[in-house]
Amino acid sequence: MESSGRHQVEVSGGRRPSLAAFASVVPEHLPRMQLAYGFGVSLRAVVLLTVLAMLRWDPAFDIPRQALNDLTALTIGYLLGYAAHALTDVNDSVGTMLLFPFSTVSWTLETWAYAATREGGKYLDAAAYYSSLGLAMDVLWLVVVLHTARIFSREYWRTQVVPADPHIWSWFNRFLPERGLLALYRATFFYGVCRLVSWTAWAHLFTDPVIDGVHRRGYPFDLSWTGPYWLEARSLPHVSPWIVLPCTLALLGLVYWAASRLWEPMGRAQARAGRG
Repeated sequence: MESSGRHQVEVSGGRRPSLAAFASVVPEHLPRMQLAYGFGVSLRAVVLLTVLAMLRWDPAFDIPRQALNDLTALTIGYLLGYAAHALTDVNDSVGTMLLFPFSTVSWTLETWAYAATREGGKYLDAAAYYSSLGLAMDVLWLVVVLHTARIFSREYWRTQVVPADPHIWSWFNRFLPERGLLALYRATFFYGVCRLVSWTAWAHLFTDPVIDGVHRRGYPFDLSWTGPYWLEARSLPHVSPWIVLPCTLALLGLVYWAASRLWEPMGRAQARAGRG
């Protein structure tokens, strides 16, 4: 098994260490920190990118202006999806700077171990994720989606999805036949299922780690908090999980409220544009 001891950054005077200081101690975390410790995984990014999606501008890719004006469902869906991504990333032990740039403190629930070390890379991180409560979360969302599997049918796509965003699908149809459009619509679900199955199979059937000096067939499962037990979770100075949990739920509720407030005005504006 790859060495994976916990690294802590000493903080003097209560100040958060810089990326450079952290990388000098745990250099393998720098790529993750450049995204998570900043704009990429924050509610600021959610708001800014959603506003950009709502702007009415003549694009460089020959998408009709009307298509951009009719993106109500796409914009709201993007807002909810990106916000859910930013908020659920607080589950791993490194967490995110959720309130950047207003706060540079890491927010984490330490639900499962972050393990993308220099020695193990994505393989050790995948083994840790798909042996812990990370796997449980992926399976939960798979069950939720399969419970509404009809959304992937051709009929549902034709009668519900295309009418909600007709202009953008019409634009895509200039390059792809209907079969290609349907594949595009299903692609994200297909990718998610393939990732879940392939990484779980690799971690538990097709690799032979050495744990505590013992050769094993696959990594052991551990659904305990901040698991798996065979790996020390990487972390940073962070907000207490007892504060993170209610704040994250409150922020998710705020995002849902904002989306519901946007939906009706955007829908009315779209209807007026259609009548015009």
